[in-house]
Amino acid sequence: MVNFTPEDLSAWSGGEWTRNPNSSIREFCIDSRLACKDSLFVALRANRDGHDFLSKAVAKGANAGLVDHHLEILDCPQLVVEDTLVSFQQIAKRHRQNFMGQIVGVT
Repeated sequence: MVNFTPEDLSAWSGGEWTRNPNSSIREFCIDSRLACKDSLFVALRANRDGHDFLSKAVAKGANAGLVDHHLEILDCPQLVVEDTLVSFQQIAKRHRQNFMGQIVGVT
């Protein structure tokens, strides 16, 4: 299983942590109902604003949130970036560049 360090996530996303998470991030989620231990909740803006669901994701076990502004009412680590979607894509791009396993494409 992959562990994403707070330092790598910050560098890859161009963001700054409000404080570092207590443990490494092992997965990402965009649905607060699917948040789990060692996950980073990505607060995307779409039909609904993902920032409104960060507290629910943390209650389900998410270690931290990827946000476009610091939510001071929540006492959890937050990686603050300019645009959560672009930063999430940058994290995926950097992870892919460092990934040494086999890649399978299904068409």
